[in-house]
Amino acid sequence: MNAHLVQQPWSANTSSTPQPTVVPRTRVRTGCLTCRKRKVKCDERRPSCWNCERLGRVCVFNQSSSSPQRIESYSSSTGDASESGGAAGDGGGSAMQSAPPHFAFSSHPDANIPVATPFGVPNVTSNGGALGVGTLPDMYSTAQDVSLTPMHIQPGGPGDFVLYSPFSNLEAGSPTPLSYIPNPNSFAYFLDHVDPPFITPFDSANWSRVKRIAVDIARQNAVVLAAVYCVETLYEAESARQDTTKAMSQYHVAKAQFATMLESEHHLQNLEPVLLVTFLLCCFEVVAQQETVSITLKAEGTFVDFLEKWAPIRPWPPVACRIEAWLKIFHTKALHLGGRGLLSVKVHNILMSHGNSAPTPSLIQIDPNPTPWAILFDSLSGQLFEFYVQIQDIGYQCCGLNRHHRSRGSPTDEVEVDQAAMQIRKNIYAIWQQRPSSLRLTVGNIRSLFQGQTEVVEQLSNLVDLISCAYWNELVDLCRAAGQGSWRNPTPEAVDGMKQLRSIVEKTVERNDGKVDAGFMWPIFFYGLEATDEESGAWAISRLREVRSAICRSEYAADLLQGVLDEQRKKEDRIDCRYLAFQKFGVPPPFI
Repeated sequence: MNAHLVQQPWSANTSSTPQPTVVPRTRVRTGCLTCRKRKVKCDERRPSCWNCERLGRVCVFNQSSSSPQRIESYSSSTGDASESGGAAGDGGGSAMQSAPPHFAFSSHPDANIPVATPFGVPNVTSNGGALGVGTLPDMYSTAQDVSLTPMHIQPGGPGDFVLYSPFSNLEAGSPTPLSYIPNPNSFAYFLDHVDPPFITPFDSANWSRVKRIAVDIARQNAVVLAAVYCVETLYEAESARQDTTKAMSQYHVAKAQFATMLESEHHLQNLEPVLLVTFLLCCFEVVAQQETVSITLKAEGTFVDFLEKWAPIRPWPPVACRIEAWLKIFHTKALHLGGRGLLSVKVHNILMSHGNSAPTPSLIQIDPNPTPWAILFDSLSGQLFEFYVQIQDIGYQCCGLNRHHRSRGSPTDEVEVDQAAMQIRKNIYAIWQQRPSSLRLTVGNIRSLFQGQTEVVEQLSNLVDLISCAYWNELVDLCRAAGQGSWRNPTPEAVDGMKQLRSIVEKTVERNDGKVDAGFMWPIFFYGLEATDEESGAWAISRLREVRSAICRSEYAADLLQGVLDEQRKKEDRIDCRYLAFQKFGVPPPFI
């Protein structure tokens, strides 16, 4: 049986009760599907009619609504449906012409679908019996099929249909009432409060832009809608310290829909939507951590096939490049303290195959009318972000020296580690010598550049301190990872690095009226690991607790550091943080 022709138990042809005679009537079939379901008049305003906007409902238009026909006709083969697809492209013409060029999705050159134009991608008809969404903003339009429509359309009884939520139970197939479908226009918490760790402190402006893109696409793309919804629910629950069962359920639904999306040939031709959903799921996974297994950890499968198809085609569009950089940062952070990371070796190698020579394009062109201050801030912060990406690549190499990630049991292994550490040290000093000029700015310099722009001055000053701290942290990390020096007798460069770390953190905290930025968690934690006196260790633990972030697991990080320091003082030597986390707390260390 066709999955889109599920017979409903309440449909007319399954009822044993005699049905009253229905007088046929002529109905206009050009309104939105939601109004037609409710049997109310639709003003046909695009992309959302007045009724749906007023009631907070999902507004979905028939892709060929300009040519009245029965809904059941879409249950036919793809070839039949394609004959009526021309009207959809016409219907979205005005929106397409007003969309900026940079919003067009990138189509693979081998794709047998319409090629992206400067103003978007012409809509094509759906397949598999689902209705396309050809009337929503064409700046994000792309080929549609059942996995991408905001609601699945399934015929119920004669002359009727049932709207299915994308959050229905996929296995049971039971419908979700329309009132339970989250309104894609109401992701206020996602836009205002969802700030993933490791990204927001260092690239907040571009993350805000990507959030707006994600919400816009979610209005027509069920997979992105599911991903946004599960991330929003998790972050809201964690921030309020509430149960996350609902969020986990939504995550698994979103992940299942994403798997279906990856199996569709149409969607493999478009790069940005797939990478956007991948990153949103990773935003969930870096917070849920060990309760999830990322699709990016798989060494083979549809996602790896997708990346291999797109890897030779460079350069990627700005949004895709930005997400690619963020994924690599997530991976490095998840490798800390012996973690498994978020990317399989194969996925990481594919993302690294083009090298790091080209800078990550900014997304400021998405802003309709950026101010001169915004443009200047974007230029300076962009240089700092590129340096931060290089630092994280050094961090990835340091993680490779950890005994959880490589063999350290023989003299030969130690010789190899020493040689690798020597090369990493050269790389650290080389990138510091070539650091961007914006990293040399003092708070006074920044104030003179942005006179009267207090918020911008604060953001840029904090960013300079965060990234400077990240550099000194990697020097200390290298000494510990390579086993150079000892806990009681650290190397001179480790001692110097720790002094710099504490000085920068204290200066920034004082300037911010005692607030500790979550971006300092890893440097503070590492400072505490290498601290040999009780006062320094107590300072690090205190600062971690002052972060007060459930999303970043700051309390657990402080408790873990306390346990590690207690054991190191007993044994007078460094100990394995991952081993102690399992032994003392029964769970792995947090991603820091």
